Amino acid sequence: MGTLQQILVLIAQTLGGLYVGICILRILLQAARADYYNPVSQFVVKATGLPVTGLGKIIPSLGRLDGGALVWALLMEIVLIELLTLIFLGGLLSPTTALGWAALWLLNMTLNLYFYGLMIVIIVSFLIVLGGLRISHPALDLINQLMRPVMEPVGRLLPPMGGIDLSPILLFLGIRVLQVIIENLAFSAGLRPALVPGF
Repeated sequence: MGTLQQILVLIAQTLGGLYVGICILRILLQAARADYYNPVSQFVVKATGLPVTGLGKIIPSLGRLDGGALVWALLMEIVLIELLTLIFLGGLLSPTTALGWAALWLLNMTLNLYFYGLMIVIIVSFLIVLGGLRISHPALDLINQLMRPVMEPVGRLLPPMGGIDLSPILLFLGIRVLQVIIENLAFSAGLRPALVPGF
């Protein structure tokens, strides 16, 4: 691969992957009923606003999932996958293959967001409890709101024992198991990691 191709791939993977991540974050924040007026929420809404609003008028929501945001995230993933395929292979994937890879990417990135969100919550909790620090930031508030619907059911399933909360370990294990399943599905679907950022 030539220098120009490497630069184009780097730009596409970085900027495209970041935007897709923002699109997925919008879906998750809406599903978690996170604070709409949080500055980070406002950035996410503005970054995805026009297309998601337009699609939302014709695509119904699926429970707490915003149908317009979900379709927009998948469309952006497909566009990026096809762009990288064009750069790498000089051609395009079939629409069904691109859609399948995009769906797997959406699931994998969702799990990654929860994984790193959980790590941040745990690290900040330790800093507060052990270090006596007072940490306050709109992003941390939003991460807590995002993680609460996932952490609370696991906490009820595995309550603290001897003052030690083991529920994060169970949640980490659950996320990793799902990631292994998705990785195997991706392998079966012939997904090429170079064409799908995050794999």
